[in-house]
This record gives sequence, C-alpha cells and structure tokens, in this order.
Amino acid sequence: MKEKLEILNQLENKEITAQEAEERLATLRAKQAPKPAVKNGKSLKIFIQSNDGDVVNVQVPMLFARTFLKGSKHFGKKVDLEGLDVDIEAVLDLVDSGEIGELVNIKSSDGDTVRVVIE
Repeated sequence: MKEKLEILNQLENKEITAQEAEERLATLRAKQAPKPAVKNGKSLKIFIQSNDGDVVNVQVPMLFARTFLKGSKHFGKKVDLEGLDVDIEAVLDLVDSGEIGELVNIKSSDGDTVRVVIE
C-alpha cells in the first residue's frame, strides 16, 4: 500500500507521467499477486533409483508439496534435494502454471534415474 501511495504522490506532483504511473502500478500488482492455488487431488511424485541400488519413491499431495520441498520451520530443516540436479523452483513454477504429467526425467551416465511427475 505504501508503494502505491508513493507512486500516486509522484504522479500528483508531476514527477512521473500517467503512463509511467500505470506501468509502475502494474509492476507492483504483479509482484503482489498471489501464486495460483493448486487444485485439490493432485500429487507430486518423485522417483529416484540409483546405480547403487537405492530406490526412493515419494508421493505427497500438491497442497503439501511446496512446504515439503522448500522446508519449513515446522519441520526444523530444509529437505535436501540439491544433489539431484533438479531445479525445484522450476518444477513448482510448472505446477503453478497447471502442468501435469512427467515434468522431469533424468538418466545420468552412471545409471541414476530421477523422475518427477504430477498426477
């Protein structure tokens, strides 16, 4: 609200044009817009199979996935997925845009496999 009033004051004092004010207000609205809500029923599934024989299968509801992946003070520490070479922010952005199906499928040269699926 403070930024909006500052822009309007600048316009009133003729420090900026109406066009500049509109552009700044649009930028401000875009920054403050909430992320789209994920519809109930979707699940994030992560499948990891290492060359060493380790197998990890994770399935969580999308309403919980963002908190799970980003970590939270409620869990005490951040979930460490950095070693997987998966850009979690990009995956969450795809989910927010409505994508479903297989989002990531990595097969490394040493035989490790990582798949991320939204269903």
